[in-house]
Amino acid sequence: MDALVVYESRVRLLGNLAGTLPNSWRRKRHRLRPVAVEWAVSCSAGRRDVGVLDGIRADRDAAGTALVEDVGAVIEAAAAMSRRFGRAGRLLAFGRAEAAADAAHVAVEFTHPVIVGKRALPAHCLGAEPSLLSILGRPQDIAVGIRPDSGDLAAAREHGMLTIALTANEACAEADHVLSARSADPLVAREIHVTMYHLLWELVHVFQEAPRVP
Repeated sequence: MDALVVYESRVRLLGNLAGTLPNSWRRKRHRLRPVAVEWAVSCSAGRRDVGVLDGIRADRDAAGTALVEDVGAVIEAAAAMSRRFGRAGRLLAFGRAEAAADAAHVAVEFTHPVIVGKRALPAHCLGAEPSLLSILGRPQDIAVGIRPDSGDLAAAREHGMLTIALTANEACAEADHVLSARSADPLVAREIHVTMYHLLWELVHVFQEAPRVP
């Protein structure tokens, strides 16, 4: 558990950047853009609606601060995932509605690391079909649901899989680890989810590379 303490400050720093990551990623040709701000500007019909923009910024800032406060939950989930990968487990990701695209992103992050020298880890995207977990899942595997519906992860948990849910304040009793984006704005919640699963990816590698204590 020493690795949890050693890297907590690093994750806190990354969490503080949650509100600005989409802008910096856009410069790096990342697919995400600050959609909420663009939408607000377009709706103002050419006028700078300071109240709307300030509200969006405040919501994003609050959600980023909440992520920093919840950093312990992110670390614990990553440590559990690392243990499953150490048992030859695979990551099976799914997402409801537009979150299916995020599930594909999660699978790509783990199978095709963007950082040279990082080990590829087995991961598959199930799209918007959590029912496939009971068919493809094994007890040592990891089920990650992004905005799952109630019951989506129940079969996976009964099968012995590690279950992780990325939610937007929804309850998910069947998840071993619930990582919640605390925002009522679905666009802001999605930005926080993107930050969360990139933190999970990085921290899993931290645990994979940490010296094993006898």
